[in-house]
Amino acid sequence: MNSASAGRAGHALSDLDRQLRALLDLPPASEPMSLQSVLRDARHTTEFAVRVDSRTAVVDATLISRSLSLQLTLHKFFVERRTATMQALPSSLRRLSGVDDRTMTRVLCEELVSTAGFGRAVFSGVCDGALRPTHQATATGDGVESIEFAGDLRVEVAEDSAEHTCITTAGGPRRVESADADPRMAELLATRAYAVAPVLMSSSVSAVVHVAPAAPLAIDDDDLRCLGAYQGAASAAFSRDVWSDIAIAHHAAVRRAAETIVEDASRVTADDFDIGAEVPSEVHPPPLAVPAVNLQIENCLTSRETEVMRLIAQGLSNAEIADRLFIGIETVKSHVKKVLRKIGAVNRSEAISLYLDKG
Repeated sequence: MNSASAGRAGHALSDLDRQLRALLDLPPASEPMSLQSVLRDARHTTEFAVRVDSRTAVVDATLISRSLSLQLTLHKFFVERRTATMQALPSSLRRLSGVDDRTMTRVLCEELVSTAGFGRAVFSGVCDGALRPTHQATATGDGVESIEFAGDLRVEVAEDSAEHTCITTAGGPRRVESADADPRMAELLATRAYAVAPVLMSSSVSAVVHVAPAAPLAIDDDDLRCLGAYQGAASAAFSRDVWSDIAIAHHAAVRRAAETIVEDASRVTADDFDIGAEVPSEVHPPPLAVPAVNLQIENCLTSRETEVMRLIAQGLSNAEIADRLFIGIETVKSHVKKVLRKIGAVNRSEAISLYLDKG
């Protein structure tokens, strides 16, 4: 059963439910917003109907039977839909892992619509606490329509919104009801009932993704779990690219250093030596320039802290130390703080002075 057939079954079930409620003197149900709400209202009505006096008119029993039959039809639709999504999910997530960050946003939105079954998906970067939508995918009768937003589109985020919570606390996907919807995002999604999930790059929120349900559905717990799977895959892919960029930068630094060594070595040729000349009986090679080592200070440091201290003494910055030792700059800062505390220095200059004076 496709969504159109399920929608027709939902309309028929809603009509039957109104008739049953009138015969049972029940108040009318609220206007149904989705197939899930139609199914929920009908279930409550039939549960009440089977508890009333058994002398209920025959027509009531017929209506109850027809209602239960349509409820079963919709239950089968939801089960089939969920099963199809779960079967397609692994392949969809693998497709995400195979693209770079330049196409990730577009592919993510398209997969959320074509595989996860959402009606619309919007990807937004996070910049200074605001959202900058970049891509949108929408389900159409012919498949998926994907568009890229202009770079000047900006959505300010209210502090009491689900979007603000996603940006500041991360966490899993959140369902947003009509009353709590962000007006600008509701306009982009063409609905005030949607879900939103943060996308992490390393450990910070760099983007959010919004999804809207495909009419006449609502976002349920299964949809949130499915969105959570895509959230995790996208976060892993973006974090992978960050560390890949760091590794490339380190590799480039090593390559430049190696090229410098090769260039220096190539300048040393046979012409620089008097090959074949007699060697004096007493040869006094020039003394090697060995950096001063302060064992008194180094004995109170770990091996890594010792490496950092020696590079500080050579005048290297935190960034240069990070490149030299192939570690993150935040790790360097942590080592520097520990070194200063252990040797009793208030700053790098005093640390260098203490190290060289006692070296």
